[in-house]
Amino acid sequence: MKTKTDYFTKFITFCVLSLFLITNMILFTSCDNGNSPNDNTNEEQNNNAPTDYCKICDGVQDKDHQHDYCDTCDDIQTDPNHTCPPATDICDICEGTQTDASHYFHVETIGGEGSAYKVAYPNWNDYRSTFTGEVDPLKMMQDFQDNYENYINSLEFSDKFKAYCTDKGYQTPADIDFKTFDEYTSGLSTETTSYKNNFDYLIGSTTDDYNKSINDICKPIFEDITQNIIATSDNPALDKDSLWVCYRAFKLEDYKKAYKDFENSSGYNTFGKDYYDTEKQQIIDGWNWIYSTDSNYGATSPFNIYISENGTEKLNPEAIQHINSMLTKAASRMNVNVNDLQNMINFSFVMDSLDAVHDYTSIGQSSSITQHNCNTYPTNEMLDIIDNTEITK
Repeated sequence: MKTKTDYFTKFITFCVLSLFLITNMILFTSCDNGNSPNDNTNEEQNNNAPTDYCKICDGVQDKDHQHDYCDTCDDIQTDPNHTCPPATDICDICEGTQTDASHYFHVETIGGEGSAYKVAYPNWNDYRSTFTGEVDPLKMMQDFQDNYENYINSLEFSDKFKAYCTDKGYQTPADIDFKTFDEYTSGLSTETTSYKNNFDYLIGSTTDDYNKSINDICKPIFEDITQNIIATSDNPALDKDSLWVCYRAFKLEDYKKAYKDFENSSGYNTFGKDYYDTEKQQIIDGWNWIYSTDSNYGATSPFNIYISENGTEKLNPEAIQHINSMLTKAASRMNVNVNDLQNMINFSFVMDSLDAVHDYTSIGQSSSITQHNCNTYPTNEMLDIIDNTEITK
């Protein structure tokens, strides 16, 4: 007589055999598109088997799957209808990632890596490339001004500096008056100004009645910087003159970078190159005079104002350290941060950049742009401010 145990044993045996047969069927019929480590069958070697393994997806997919790897995004996307993130424009000149058309506005360092001194300027060729037809001069001027306004607003000043200016009754870069480039109107202080005047109203002058230009805002602070450098110096006249020459050299580097391609020796670019070469020689002569016996300062030049590197003359990074040393002492005496004074110098350099933009866009461009040319216009007056500051020590 068969017992329940016999039936149970047969049932278990049946299940085991069935499982074994099913397992073997799976092993012999499945395939990996030739990407599996077990390429044993002719079917697999001929790559004719249904595909269920995808190296790109790094996982098992059914034969109808679509890849979800995106080369553009360099990432795994789970939605086949995904939208790639917007492409960015990596700009080596700008030292950063730019995401819009304003990449034509560059901010570069003066005096080598690690310098706190910068020049900001629009690159005309990059700007022009964003247009398919003629450039509207009104729009160009407004675009450039918007870029400068953003740059000026990016300059950081400490609360101590703001308190210092408030106590002295000084305006700061935050008080600058940006006008609108619109149809022609006369008068410097009107709400709108003619693009024919270029950036004259923005550069301004310390001798007119308009008091919200860059020159006007810089003047009293540069006087204080010079006075405090003098007050903390063992050789006031020498340091005043060396400040003057170094600042002039910085200004020239600012102009050089902003005057796009002026080192070419053809056409309108000759103006910029001739100006640069003449100005640089005068800076070298001035520096050499300070440390000559004729100056009666009795000092030896600590460095050459320009050095040669790979066959090219450039501003000596030691000039940066020289200015920083004087500014650090002055900042301590004024109870502000040295970065505040460095950024005031950067703020003043905007005038030289605007000077270069004026020269470049008014000398060699189309008639629709030369309309804003003028015979006389304001320039950076800080050299006169430094030179005319009295030595009271």
